Amino acid sequence: MKEMWSYFGYNNLRKEFQKIPLNERLFICKELLGMYQSYRNELATEKLKAKFVEWAPRKDKGPLTLADVNLVQTIQIYNSWSDISLAANSIHKNAAREVVQETEKLVMHLEQLIRIPSLKKMISSEKYGTRMPKRTTIYNIRKQYKDRREVVKKVRDIMCSTMVGIYRALDVWARTKIGEGRVGTLQSIISAEEQIRDVKGVVIFDSGRTIKIEYESGIGSPGFSGVGGSFAQSLGTDIIKYNPIAVQSSEMYISFNPTLEKPLHVMMADFIRNEIIIDKLTERLFMELIYELPFQEQLSNFIYLTFRELMVEYVTSLKKVYRARYGEFTKKVFEPLKEFIDEMVILDTDLNLAVNLLKDRITNPSVRVNNIIQKLYDYASIARKIEFAKKGTLETATGELQEYYYLKMPSGRQKQLIYDLVSDFLDSEELPIQLVFVSSWARTGWDVRTPDILIDATATRDVTAWQQLRGRAMRALESWTIDCYRTISVLLGKKTNSDKIMQRLPIEMQENFKKIQEDFAPRENLTPQMIELLQNSIDDARIPPEEKLKLKTKIQSGNINKLSTTERMKLIIYLMLSKNKVAHIFEMVKASGSTKQVEYDKQTGQWRRKAAIAKKHRGEPILPVPGAERRRGKYVAPLIYSQDPTVDTPSEVRDTLKNLLTGLDEELLDDWVLNLIERREKKATTVTNRTDQKERQEGQVEASMQGEQQISQLEIDGVTEEALKEFLNEIDSIEF
Repeated sequence: MKEMWSYFGYNNLRKEFQKIPLNERLFICKELLGMYQSYRNELATEKLKAKFVEWAPRKDKGPLTLADVNLVQTIQIYNSWSDISLAANSIHKNAAREVVQETEKLVMHLEQLIRIPSLKKMISSEKYGTRMPKRTTIYNIRKQYKDRREVVKKVRDIMCSTMVGIYRALDVWARTKIGEGRVGTLQSIISAEEQIRDVKGVVIFDSGRTIKIEYESGIGSPGFSGVGGSFAQSLGTDIIKYNPIAVQSSEMYISFNPTLEKPLHVMMADFIRNEIIIDKLTERLFMELIYELPFQEQLSNFIYLTFRELMVEYVTSLKKVYRARYGEFTKKVFEPLKEFIDEMVILDTDLNLAVNLLKDRITNPSVRVNNIIQKLYDYASIARKIEFAKKGTLETATGELQEYYYLKMPSGRQKQLIYDLVSDFLDSEELPIQLVFVSSWARTGWDVRTPDILIDATATRDVTAWQQLRGRAMRALESWTIDCYRTISVLLGKKTNSDKIMQRLPIEMQENFKKIQEDFAPRENLTPQMIELLQNSIDDARIPPEEKLKLKTKIQSGNINKLSTTERMKLIIYLMLSKNKVAHIFEMVKASGSTKQVEYDKQTGQWRRKAAIAKKHRGEPILPVPGAERRRGKYVAPLIYSQDPTVDTPSEVRDTLKNLLTGLDEELLDDWVLNLIERREKKATTVTNRTDQKERQEGQVEASMQGEQQISQLEIDGVTEEALKEFLNEIDSIEF
């Protein structure tokens, strides 16, 4: 196309454009080609006039670029020129005709490759090169359709008989339907993780961008920018099994998965009503009402059951609530509750004081009570908005239409509540949501526990993304209980100073103390609960069945002395991987374009980060596990690619990443367990050395005092009173 322009002459094209009357140039560019269509009429005209000044001919101007295609389209529409006519008016006519012939062959080849019906209809070899309609015919299209989007669509279809029109059609399709491989890369990361472990949840941090709606059709296009683009591209891919949602400051998107029993947005609304309002807010409101009232626990539980029944009945009626209804809440919940507690006074007059105090709190609710009721209605309103979210449609790169749901984000209080709800959605076992796209609002302290894959898809443009994702990684799962800590403590073993204590006792008492030690010494054995925990973690581990059976057999007795140090370490690692999470944080970088962030080092034959990105990554410390040393540098965040990051396919990235991740968690935790053992042994050695030093000092003092004075001492069975006191002090420090 640019070769064709060069044969016509770049300045000749500019001169041809200048020949067209200004009013007709404005009409063609604004009404038929849709330039600056998102601006109001006056501003669009001003911008077009400024663009016409840029397109004015001048000797020192360079060649036209792809951004100037509308200049050529305007010339062809006004003069009714096909590509053949354009070639006939060129300076180098024969060379221009050859370009037209080559383009015709290219269109025939494209015709075989295109599968999308709408695009196939626009680009065909039969249409290309045909005579262009007269400009009056094209002008009349504007009169036939009131909607300017339809006009632009019709003109674009007519212009597909020219190479400029074909380029525009392909350009729009590529920009809005294909993207830059963002979702392909995200898929490769998730797929690689799936092959080495069970993925509990994924958080993708991206810039705030909405889904693009095509001006002509009103149908959404995935695009490739930000939260909206990434979410839209994920529809119709394997990622849909994670039932993704996307939240940003302006809009919220919810995926549509036909395999679910009921739509995801309906499940989310039910979750808000049942889990948030009925379970959490009901208990919170009741505890506020009876705080410090003289009710026995059994009686308050009895009142709570009645209060909960009233709340359940009322909340189920809040399907279409738009604002707080304090009067209705009092009538439906508080008044029946007062009638119930009045009946309690009839049965037991001793409750008169407590009941009157409770009735007073119900009649004159405090600010905190009113705030909880206000929050109840806020959640009910959010549930309504989500349940009745609008259904949208977008066209993927393959031409398929995908459905999704969207809603405008509310303002003020309710927006922050939705932000908090997203973490509840992701952590809940009641909802199948395992993937959420979030924008920059995540820096506000958003709390989420379950996700073990965290991806910064901003290409390092958001300076806080890495720190925020690190914060999301450091959340313990609810399955990580105190029993898990106790089990690890037993497997690590404990050292005492009992031998040192025995040496300091009188000889007559040492044999008796040995018997006491055997009977009351700490039993470092596994309890039945610990054995069950370890057996479940062994079942979850990805190890051969024979090794699982061997470990289960060894721990069955509970005697840890049967376990080697290596086996203890394995059990600790399997327990941590089963009952908690190891979060992997990925940060995407750009490998192409004007803002690429990696470059090829010809000397080493490897790709590396540019200086600015390398400096940023070197300054990002990470604390892999509790007790480990804080580290920095490129080894903490390695650059991952297959052969060439500019051409690597998602499958190649997936395979490379899988090989890197295999066994990585086990190695990391193995280092941590070794570090714990070394610290424990070092601490024990330090305590022993201190004890020896203390003994030497005491011996020197005792030797210097001998002979100076004889003090009569009380003896019991040949043991002095001082020795008994020292023994009792030491024995208090031993853990039985």
